[in-house]
Amino acid sequence: MAALTIQLLSDAGTKPTFSAATTADTTAIGNGTNTFVVYKNADTSTHTLTITVAGTTTYGVALPQKTVTIAATTGEVWVPLRKAYDDGTGIAHLALDAATSVTVAVVQVG
Repeated sequence: MAALTIQLLSDAGTKPTFSAATTADTTAIGNGTNTFVVYKNADTSTHTLTITVAGTTTYGVALPQKTVTIAATTGEVWVPLRKAYDDGTGIAHLALDAATSVTVAVVQVG
């Protein structure tokens, strides 16, 4: 598991630094509106990102997990880190089905 650091995007233009993804990463969600996790997939297989959603419905049923498919070879997704992903400590839990040839960055609009 890796704790991903938020990279601030500046008005001057910023190119985030991507690092190898793992199958279980964590990151701060920021304020829940301007922070994104960005995945790039160079693998020949699609991959699935699952973000843990904490809490239950009013009926006591666990809230559904957020899943995103990352296309094979040149797939890239930008996923907003919403407040619903907060585990109670300001952290989001990100799980990939496999991390082969997948890179990740967490960016925040300044």
